[in-house]
Amino acid sequence: MANQDLPMLLSLMLFTLLYFKSSSNAAFTCNDGTSIPLFKFCDGISDCDGSDEINGSISHNVSTSLFNCTRRHGTCLLHRDYICNGIIFCNNVNLCDVGCPNYYQCMNTKQCVRRETICDENPCNGCAEDDGWPNGIGFKCIRNSRECRLPQQLLWDNVQDCDNGIDVCYQNASMGKTGR
Repeated sequence: MANQDLPMLLSLMLFTLLYFKSSSNAAFTCNDGTSIPLFKFCDGISDCDGSDEINGSISHNVSTSLFNCTRRHGTCLLHRDYICNGIIFCNNVNLCDVGCPNYYQCMNTKQCVRRETICDENPCNGCAEDDGWPNGIGFKCIRNSRECRLPQQLLWDNVQDCDNGIDVCYQNASMGKTGR
C-alpha cells in the first residue's frame, strides 16, 4: 500500500462508519456521499468517486476493519460491517475471518457459526465440540439465565457471551481477581 493511498483508506473507513450509524438502506455509500446499488460495488467500473473500486492490496486487518473483498470482477477494499451485516458477500472471506462479533469459529472443524447457538440445548446447532462443554470443558458462567460452559476461545474477545460479561474480562467473582 502506497502512502498516497492512506488518506483514501482513512476516508473510506470514516465514511463507512458514519454510513452504518445513519442509514439502514442496503447500498454501498461512496466517500463522496453517493449511494450506488450493491451490484455496482467492485464491478470494475468506477460509479462514484472511485471508492467503490479501491483495489484491495492490504493484509486482512481486524483492528482497522478493512478487508480485501474478492468479487466477480476483482478485489476491492471493504469495511467489515458490510460483510458482518450480510450486505456484501465476498468470495475470499467468511464471517469469522473478518471478526464479526456474532460469529465464532469451531476449534475442530474451523466452521464459522453464530454465537447464539452456544448453550442453546440444540445438538444440531453450533460446533461438534459443543457437546463437550456441558461435561466440564470450558468456561462456566450464566448465559440467558442458564448455566453454560463457553469454549475457551470466546474468553477475552470483547464480546459479552455471559449474562454478567465476566467472559470479557474473566474476573473471578468469588475472589475479585482477574484470572489472566
